[in-house]
Amino acid sequence: SNTSDRCYVYFDVYSPLTIAKVCSNGDLLSECIKFLYNEGGEGYDGLYYHDELGTYTNANQEAGDNSYRYSGSNPNNYVCFGSDEEVCPYDYLYRIIGVFDEDSDGEYNVKLIKADYTTSDMLGTNGDYDGNILSIFIGDYKGYMDYDIIASYYYNGDDSLSEDGNNNWTTSNLNIVNLNTNYLNYLGVSWSNKILANTWYLGGMSDRVFMVKTFFEGERNNNGYSNNPTRYAAKIGLMYPSDYGYAAYSDAWSTNLSSYSSTTIKGNNWLYMGIHENLITSYNSDISRTFYINAGGQIAISPNTTISSMAIRPTFYLNSDVTYVSGNGAQDNPIRIN
Repeated sequence: SNTSDRCYVYFDVYSPLTIAKVCSNGDLLSECIKFLYNEGGEGYDGLYYHDELGTYTNANQEAGDNSYRYSGSNPNNYVCFGSDEEVCPYDYLYRIIGVFDEDSDGEYNVKLIKADYTTSDMLGTNGDYDGNILSIFIGDYKGYMDYDIIASYYYNGDDSLSEDGNNNWTTSNLNIVNLNTNYLNYLGVSWSNKILANTWYLGGMSDRVFMVKTFFEGERNNNGYSNNPTRYAAKIGLMYPSDYGYAAYSDAWSTNLSSYSSTTIKGNNWLYMGIHENLITSYNSDISRTFYINAGGQIAISPNTTISSMAIRPTFYLNSDVTYVSGNGAQDNPIRIN
């Protein structure tokens, strides 16, 4: 029989797994991300290990390069880079694309991309600078900047071979002057010394109607236009179409990148920012055309490189010896590095 009308309920405090729980000050940052994956499992906080052995949706579309990549709408992958201020200024927020061993030497490098776009104060008004972003190039902008200060740059404004421009990244002033001179100077010596002089893959593609795995393989194995080099070593580059494709949730990896404008896909792709944006990959059937992310979220092909100026997000790999200090990767508590 009932002898009391009281009961007692006890609650545990929910404390989600974060990089701060698996890492200590001085641990290699690349290992910290791998620790988080190993503790959380496939897909935890958007992390996937691309070994082609996964069992989740579209695991057969993994890159197969043994990389650890962040996917989904908003993973905790923020890093403060370029500032030691207690509260990281927005201009110094970056995000982790993933952890890569590009040369298969057993040393992993963390790949960062600027969280928002750049201004002419960062990249300069020389090189391939055009002006500020046109309003017609803006869709559902997700950043924090006043968009009228976002600077616009040509992929390569060289018109000596074609009046419509040139898609050879190795001769681009955006590459040589704006990114690998002006931007490194903007960061300063101590921070730019943390960046790896990495090989960038310049393989071209013949169309945009491919899935992400096909783009990934083409970037590394295809030829560019004519005799354009297929490799280039530098500290700063731009993201690949495959970086953008794999940043969407895994359900999207079986969709052509030309269809990434789907509300569901771009809403679950943390790299979608809502403004026309240059990518590093060129179109290999025309000297003047390249691939870019349009404001609607799909991978598109630019009409030419001399009139198609777009927003820029610098991308780079950290040296393998960069270590973790603090932070859980949230925007308001980004990872700090030594």
